[in-house]
Amino acid sequence: MSTRVFRLGMVPVLLLILASGLGCTPGTPAKTMSAPTQSQVPAPGDAAADQAEADAAAAIKAAAHKAATDKAAAAKAAADKAAAAQASGKAAASKAAAAKAAASKAAAEKAAAKQAALDRMVVYTTSGGSSYHQSFCSTLRGESPFKTTRAKARAQGLKPCSVCGSF
Repeated sequence: MSTRVFRLGMVPVLLLILASGLGCTPGTPAKTMSAPTQSQVPAPGDAAADQAEADAAAAIKAAAHKAATDKAAAAKAAADKAAAAQASGKAAASKAAAAKAAASKAAAEKAAAKQAALDRMVVYTTSGGSSYHQSFCSTLRGESPFKTTRAKARAQGLKPCSVCGSF
């Protein structure tokens, strides 16, 4: 159908579209829709109609099955991704805990080494004194100090001197 439509607004265009859908041409009266005749309605038990209906039902069922399968696959992928993220987080936490434990162990070893060095340090004691001293302590003047280790002095119950600041 070839018709010329001049732009006079949307109303004439819509009327032409509606008229062409009803099988009318411009200038002819519109036909009214009537109920289908007996020859247009398939008879019950018509094999072609039954087959078409079955095909349509099968297509709907296949589409629903595909949608359900796609949804399940998406849910599984999301669950797998979450599990991988959780495993990664646990591995990172475990690695951080191991690093913290190693640092703590290193600090404890360093402190033990420092304590051992202090215990081997030479200090001086006096007979009848209650503390141990470093070699330059002013309280040792005029005394006859005894040379010993810090560990032995502490084992005897002696305390560090408050003047020289023995450890």
